[in-house]
Amino acid sequence: KNLGLTNFRGAKPTKEEVVIAKNYYNKEELAQLNALVEQYLIFATEQARRRVPMTMNDWIKKLHGFLIINDRNILHDAGKISHELMKEIAEKKFDEYKQGEATQDVDFDEVALQALESAKNKLKK
Repeated sequence: KNLGLTNFRGAKPTKEEVVIAKNYYNKEELAQLNALVEQYLIFATEQARRRVPMTMNDWIKKLHGFLIINDRNILHDAGKISHELMKEIAEKKFDEYKQGEATQDVDFDEVALQALESAKNKLKK
């Protein structure tokens, strides 16, 4: 149902929403993600307020330390599927989903029209 998405705007997911990983998270996973992001942003804000010079390598090291302190796994490589391939797969699945949804709508309309015709015929008799 809804391509496995748990978070999206409106009644149905959009093509743009199917390529965003956090849209597949449940409420607990989202709460955990939001807590981690909030904690890290507070840390980063304090670094800026204290005018601590930071390079990108410094931020990477701090982030790794932050994740370790929070007992989180660290992804050490780019994974098995590129972002572009994931996007292509997700969009293809979305197109199939929309096609199936359109077919269901047509079938429902046909059934509704047949029921209406049947009711009219019964009234004529």
